[in-house]
Amino acid sequence: MILGMVVKATKGGSMTEELYQEWLKEVFSKRGAKGLFCTPTLLLVDSATSHTKNHPMKNIITEFIPKGCTPLLQPLDVSINKPFKSYVKEFWREFIDTPLEEQRFTPSGNRQRVI
Repeated sequence: MILGMVVKATKGGSMTEELYQEWLKEVFSKRGAKGLFCTPTLLLVDSATSHTKNHPMKNIITEFIPKGCTPLLQPLDVSINKPFKSYVKEFWREFIDTPLEEQRFTPSGNRQRVI
């Protein structure tokens, strides 16, 4: 992990408003009164329902990326993340759909990893 990186997650893997608020507080409170965010700062977020402008953070102006603009404003989501997620999903389906008699197992009886 990169020094100073903040990672938050839920058991289900989806962003919640509570987790978003927690992330905001942790990230922006580390900047301090004389830090990077002592002047108004623009925070761009997508239109997920968990993202809200209702937060107690001072000097943060939250604006939303309009729906349908992901290909223009978030090129990594389109060119890297989406194909990668599709590959993982397809690999998982193949792995799960393979009959037990065709799978390989470790000496201790666990399924052998393919990757």
